[in-house]
Amino acid sequence: MEAIEATDVRLQIETTRKTIEQLLNDRIRKVSVTMYNGSQITFRIFKSSNGNLCYFANRSRKWGNPLPLDQIVAIKPIKSIKSPEQKWRDGWKKVIARLNKSGLWEDLIPDIQLALSMGYDKLNQAYQDYWEADAKGRLDIFQTKYPELVKINDEGKPYVNTSIIWSYHCMPKVKKMRFTKSGRYRDSNRNDEILKTIQEKMDAKEKYRTWGRSSYDVSFEYNPEANRAWYSEQFKGCGNGHYYLALDSTHALFAEDD
Repeated sequence: MEAIEATDVRLQIETTRKTIEQLLNDRIRKVSVTMYNGSQITFRIFKSSNGNLCYFANRSRKWGNPLPLDQIVAIKPIKSIKSPEQKWRDGWKKVIARLNKSGLWEDLIPDIQLALSMGYDKLNQAYQDYWEADAKGRLDIFQTKYPELVKINDEGKPYVNTSIIWSYHCMPKVKKMRFTKSGRYRDSNRNDEILKTIQEKMDAKEKYRTWGRSSYDVSFEYNPEANRAWYSEQFKGCGNGHYYLALDSTHALFAEDD
């Protein structure tokens, strides 16, 4: 009997683990959990750098604890009541707010504002039309349906402003810059020190570069003359990785993979 019960517990733990991993894959971060004692608890879930399933401590976005998988009997996702359009709009407004405060990448703000003025549905339809249209007839379609996305080049010829379509039709991916491994107190302090130094260099309008190593080889560069900054996460020992535009001294906007 004890062996059967132990097997049941292991199966329950594995089922719970798979459920939580699927929720994380579906970008669900908040769940309602029923415990063995019948209590209901709300958890903000995440996966740690070493692969453990965890929940954030109260009012924290940095620290958490391993989920008590052996005590959980049921999980229910808590879904946002915001529509995809509202999430998209709120996300890009937050990007604009960070850019306005930092003063970086001033030329991006009009493009984001244009995307917002078009709206989520129209911009996504433009994205779809761009890829479905024949290359020869694409410009005619955009001049008719999306004239705000048509620009004139130096030779006086019209063309489709693809940067608006490609960059802003989806949710912005913004993350906090990390130059050290996560999970350890001293590493977190070191990361905070680096971010503080970046802010000091920006305040002084002083050119600055720095490096670090988390789960990637990380680099940051600030150019005060161009009023721009970049952040990258490259696979260790490799020139390829993920590339971002730094929005301020702490957060960066995903730009492309290489």
